[in-house]
Amino acid sequence: MLQRITAAAFSLTIVVVGGCSGTAPASDDGEDIGTTREPLTAKCQANVTGIGQLDTETEYLPNVVHCENGGAPFEALKAQAIAARTFLYYKLETAGSIGDGQGDQVYSCGSTANALQRKAVLDTAGIVLRYKQQTIASFYVAGGAASAPTCIGGSATTEHYVTYNQGLSGTALHQTTLGWVSATNTRNRGCMSQLGSRCLATAGKTAEQILHFYYGADIVLETAAGPCVAATAPPPATPPPATPTPEGADAGKPDEDDAAPTPDVPAAEPASETSAATPVTEPGSALTRRGVRAIGDANGGCTVSSRQDAPAAPLAFLVLAAFVASFRRLNAPSRPRRRGSRTARRRPRAPPA
Repeated sequence: MLQRITAAAFSLTIVVVGGCSGTAPASDDGEDIGTTREPLTAKCQANVTGIGQLDTETEYLPNVVHCENGGAPFEALKAQAIAARTFLYYKLETAGSIGDGQGDQVYSCGSTANALQRKAVLDTAGIVLRYKQQTIASFYVAGGAASAPTCIGGSATTEHYVTYNQGLSGTALHQTTLGWVSATNTRNRGCMSQLGSRCLATAGKTAEQILHFYYGADIVLETAAGPCVAATAPPPATPPPATPTPEGADAGKPDEDDAAPTPDVPAAEPASETSAATPVTEPGSALTRRGVRAIGDANGGCTVSSRQDAPAAPLAFLVLAAFVASFRRLNAPSRPRRRGSRTARRRPRAPPA
């Protein structure tokens, strides 16, 4: 009896653990079976402290790109748009609002975005930087003046915050001291230099290459799903020529003395590894969506893939019920047979004559 109980319990354990484990078997095409997650939900309204609700994609982000790094080349503008959107999402997730100023991001600078800056936001609509299923705190500062081919910044007030993480991933990546430096803090994946991004864009690097240069090789560019994120037509093969900002030379120019964003970055529980860096596109093209997986919320929720034949949870429940019923039958006391019962009176038949 004990052997049968042990075997049943072992079978039940296999079914329950296989339902939604941290490490799921991978299919031939690289998709994790049993751990496909819901898309990241777009945050269509930006709650800005002292201002209120603003439309994220058409009002808030274009002006942040304009005020923060408006005079940059087009690919650097796209990198700035993605970093600004990511930092907004991070602040809304952790604090519920974002400040208008050098402590977070500058939205109000006395002038508004031009057509090129708005196009940079449109071409990257909904794209957010993620690592281990969490939106990162995409820190960025002015950094030091940089020149090709290295584009490493020179001496400046904020240069020591900048991280150069090209080709680095996992725990080998350099975290920035703007956030809590710890291997368990998966939201701190480094800091971008705005002047350095201009150098890289001038050298022919795409927005994705710029972002991986500062935030690491394993950062994931994920597109959020929502009514404010619409599919856009492919842009021209080459970026439009940069136009001078009519509002003045100071608008959108990173200031080396700017106070860097300094929110405390909360530690997050380690989750399963996400896919590696997404493919890089040609200069001027929209950031490719190929290879970007829907990986769900930062809490690591798990849903069963539609490629499975049946959900694991109901099957585990049925096996558990069968196990309990078998256990009760095996442990039920046997009843003595009554005298004179039909079985006791049964006699063998006489052999045929």
